[in-house]
Amino acid sequence: MVDQEQFLNRAQSLMDVERYDMALKELEKAMELNPDNGHAWLLTLLCYTKMGKTDKAIEIARQLLGTYPEEALIYFLLALNLVDKEELEEAEKIALAGLTIAPNYVNLFSVLGRIYLLRKKWEKALGYADQGLAIDPSDVDCLNIRVKGLTQLGRKEELKASMQDTLSAAPNNPYTHNNIGWSKLQAGDHEGAKKHFAEALRINPNMDDARVGLLESLKAKNFFYRIFLNWMFWMSKKTEGSQWVIIIGLYFGARYLNKISTDYPFLIPVVVLLAIAFYMTWVMTPLFNLFIKMDKTARHALTPEESSGANIVGIGVLVGLTAIVTYAITGLDIASLVAIFALSIVIPSYMYFDFKNTTHEMHAKVSAIAFWGIGLFALTGTLLGMPWGGSLWTLYFLGFFGYQFAVNFWNMKKRRLD
Repeated sequence: MVDQEQFLNRAQSLMDVERYDMALKELEKAMELNPDNGHAWLLTLLCYTKMGKTDKAIEIARQLLGTYPEEALIYFLLALNLVDKEELEEAEKIALAGLTIAPNYVNLFSVLGRIYLLRKKWEKALGYADQGLAIDPSDVDCLNIRVKGLTQLGRKEELKASMQDTLSAAPNNPYTHNNIGWSKLQAGDHEGAKKHFAEALRINPNMDDARVGLLESLKAKNFFYRIFLNWMFWMSKKTEGSQWVIIIGLYFGARYLNKISTDYPFLIPVVVLLAIAFYMTWVMTPLFNLFIKMDKTARHALTPEESSGANIVGIGVLVGLTAIVTYAITGLDIASLVAIFALSIVIPSYMYFDFKNTTHEMHAKVSAIAFWGIGLFALTGTLLGMPWGGSLWTLYFLGFFGYQFAVNFWNMKKRRLD
C-alpha cells in the first residue's frame, strides 16, 4: 500500500524537475489520506507559486498562516505572490510581520528589496538587500537586488564589485546574467550586455526578459537607438508622478514652441526636430526590429507580435514617406492626408501588438480598430467631398491627443498575463 510519504517524495522529485502540474496530482493523493498534512500543503503552495498561479497561491497561503503562524516560509511566499500582483502595501506588511517571527530569514529581506525596487526607492531597496547579505553574503536574490539598486543610483565602482560578487555566488543562474546584462546595457556597455543575455538564454532558453535584453543590446549598436534607449532608462528611474510631469511638460512645451514659432521663425527647425523626435519615440522600437529581421540569426529572437508590429510600422512609414514625396511633386492635398494617416495609424496598430498578452490588450485593440475606422471614413469623406470628412479628421486628431496619454498610463500599469 502506498503511504503519504511516497506521494510526497514523488511530488518533491517532480518539483525538482519543474513538473509542477504532475507534482500537484501526487500532493492531492497525499492529502486524500490526510487533509491536514502541513508538509503537503506547503509543497502545494510552492507549486502554485512556481506556476505563477498567484491567486490560488495567495488563497492557500492565507489559510496556512492561520494554522502555522510561526512558519516564516509562508510569510515569504504570501508576500512574494502579493508582489507579483503588485499589492505592495500588503506584501510589505506580511514581510515585516514575518521578520518579527524570524528576524534572520533572508528571503523576507529580498522580498522587501523587490517591493522598494518596484516603488523606485533605490536606497531603501539597497538597504534591505544589504541587511539580507549581512545574514547570508551569498544570497542570490539580495545580490541581484543590490546590483539593480546600485545601477539605478549610478554608483559605478560599487556596482562593479557587486556584479563580481553576484557572478561568483551564482555563475550558472540565468536571472543573475539577465540582471547584469540590463545593468551593463544601462551603463552603455551593449557588447558586455549581449554576452550576459546570451548566457542567460543558454541556461534558460525561455527567459523572455533576457530575450528582450538581447534584442535591445543588438539594436544599441546604432547611435540613434542608444540615445532613445538612454532616454527610456532615464525615464524608468522616475516615479510615476515624475514621469507624468515630464510627459505633460514636454507636450505642452512643444505646443507652446509651435505656437510662437510663427513670430520667431528661427524656432521652426527646433519645432520640426522635436516633432520628429516625438514621433520616433513611438516607432523607434518596431523600425529597428525591421533591421533585426534582416539578420538570419537574430530574427529568431523576435516574437510573432514583435515581427508583425515591425511589418505594419515599416509598411506605414514607407507609404507615408511616398505620400509626402507625391505631395511635394504634385501638390495634391489628398496625398498629404494619406501621409498623415499612414504615419499616424502605425502607432495604435503597433501598440496593439505591443500590448498583446497584457492587462491592457483589449484597450489597445479597441483603440486600434477605432482609429482605423475613423481614419478610413475621414479619408473616404474627403475624397468624395463630403462635409462630414473634416469633422471625422477633427475627431481623429482629438482621439490621438487623448491616446498618447492613455498609452503612457497603460505602460505604467502594464502586467503580462502569460
